[in-house]
Amino acid sequence: MISALTFSDPNFSFDELEPTKHSLKFCKDYIARYFVPLSCGNIAVFKDGKYSVSDDTTVRKVYFNRMPKFDYKTEDGTKSSFDFSKWFFSVYTGIRSISFEVNKEVFYDDKINLCPRMKHQYVQYDTFNKSIQKKVQVLLNYIKEILSNGRDDVQGYILKWLSHMVKGKKNDSILYLRAKQGFGKSTLQNFIRKHLIGSDLSLEEGSNPLISDFNERLAGKIFVAFEELESFSKSQWMSISARIKRYATSDVMTVENKNVKAYTVQNLMNIMIMANEDAVMDDDGRRYMILDIATHRQVIPNCDSERNSKNRKYWDKVYSCFNDEVGHAFYCYLMEVDTTNYVPQDFPTTQSKLDSYAKRMDSHENFLKYNYVLNRSELKTTLGDLYEEYVSFCRGSGISKAYSKVELGKKLREIGIEPYKSNDKLKIKVSAKDLAQIAKSFNWVHETDEYYDKESKKKDKQALPDPSGLDAGLSCEVIDNEEILKKLTDKEKEVQDLNEQFEKMRLEFDDKEKEVQDLNERIKRFQIEVNACYKDKELQDLNERLKRFQ
Repeated sequence: MISALTFSDPNFSFDELEPTKHSLKFCKDYIARYFVPLSCGNIAVFKDGKYSVSDDTTVRKVYFNRMPKFDYKTEDGTKSSFDFSKWFFSVYTGIRSISFEVNKEVFYDDKINLCPRMKHQYVQYDTFNKSIQKKVQVLLNYIKEILSNGRDDVQGYILKWLSHMVKGKKNDSILYLRAKQGFGKSTLQNFIRKHLIGSDLSLEEGSNPLISDFNERLAGKIFVAFEELESFSKSQWMSISARIKRYATSDVMTVENKNVKAYTVQNLMNIMIMANEDAVMDDDGRRYMILDIATHRQVIPNCDSERNSKNRKYWDKVYSCFNDEVGHAFYCYLMEVDTTNYVPQDFPTTQSKLDSYAKRMDSHENFLKYNYVLNRSELKTTLGDLYEEYVSFCRGSGISKAYSKVELGKKLREIGIEPYKSNDKLKIKVSAKDLAQIAKSFNWVHETDEYYDKESKKKDKQALPDPSGLDAGLSCEVIDNEEILKKLTDKEKEVQDLNEQFEKMRLEFDDKEKEVQDLNERIKRFQIEVNACYKDKELQDLNERLKRFQ
């Protein structure tokens, strides 16, 4: 068992093992406090005032091989020598498992808790003086005005996300702040790390932990801010995205570091991502809460406008709250936020999220949206005919790789469109109303989209200005709608003809490409024959030389 004695020094000292100073029992207790054998095969070493995991080989070389032999006399007066290294690695049984529990004692049950403690302790928020509470209100206003773009529901979600975190719980959603520099997207994470939960429990990183397998510095952190992620290739992002997903949603994580045996512990991470560019390629997923960052508080360098002056004063007021006293009050405020029915992935939909849905739509979704939903048309066809229409849409839209017919059928089922068998054909029938509902469920229609069905054209016709010019007292030309529709029809036919020409050219190109391939094959065969002839000639010359020699 580990002694109840407190640590008198933040680091281990060999001097404490001198027989002239202390008893053997004291020395064994002293070693057991600074070195804890772990069930994963590593050693927890108390260094610089806290425990960290090290491999047993390094601990042996650095510490135990340098420990003096403890010479003593037994009860019968016989001289004996005690080997600390042999005792610790072969006899001592105080083995513990690594745990990460917020605000829990270091040693409990058979565990060693490597999680640092919170920076602050909870007291009732109303015990803070009014001046400090006003500072907290400044931060709350910043969260609403800048990070929530004025929306109460988004501010409420952010506060519950933070409250969930400071209560020691894990959010399985990610706060994604995407904006150019100077809009204040990094202000909150800086306050969290420095003044809310402290540097021991938080970390600001780039993309390195998402690329490298060595992730030990993420262990035991309840807040991790990935700042300014760079743009990745699609193949790189697939690997990084999978790792972010595990960190965001899994309750456990495997910790790895150089020369240290991997071990599995609780995953406490609450993740926030800040980026200037569109770094996250799958931010349309349910894990990403994308905030609408307000832009009206930007401070423009070398600008003396009145607006710029007001914005500087605004940010000065926000940064005046950056101290531990306000951090403590804000912590206590968050501890009192009701998170009883809070579900991290049940977040309000922001405009940035809708933008993301629109950008990340799959080819079959875009096809149904533009060919049917925005036309308010029903989907009544066979799967074969629909597939041909889909392939044509992909070609016309510059989509290089269309799904196969089997894949398209699978994708349709995933969104609730089920082909059915009739007269030996797979048929599809979905009303325009049901298609609109599907589009709404998957956020296909963006605010910039326009419907172009007959009903919309009729409304547009009704909305045209009065030809008499009485609408605004100005002269207005009469617009011939029939002529416009005729021109539009002609243009559509022209586009159709161009598509047919393109398809014909593509087929001709494929034929030419095959001819080139055949020609290359013939050239290869000819080269092989030529090489064979050369070899036959060389063999013939050698035989002639051999005969002359004989």
